[in-house]
Amino acid sequence: MTIPKKGSRKITVEEVNYRWAITRKPPRSQDLDNANVSAAVELAENPRSVLSISFSGVGYDKWIGIAPKPVTPKHIETCIKRALNEGWQPNKNGSAFTKTSD
Repeated sequence: MTIPKKGSRKITVEEVNYRWAITRKPPRSQDLDNANVSAAVELAENPRSVLSISFSGVGYDKWIGIAPKPVTPKHIETCIKRALNEGWQPNKNGSAFTKTSD
């Protein structure tokens, strides 16, 4: 799987360029406690392996209208660093590396 360039954002972590995009947003009707947002990260050039990140508890509260907590580039940077430390090798072919954000 590669991330479409349209709608993706660039980020540099430890002098390596990546692209990331939100791949799944919860519907506005979903409860805040059960809402999940997913993001995907890959190398900006010659992507091989994708980092799939799940952020839980990010969404709308349908009863009182709480706005969603945004997923920021800092969140993505932290997840990239953790995934690299846990063995993600973005420059090698392989299945998606899955990470759950804290």
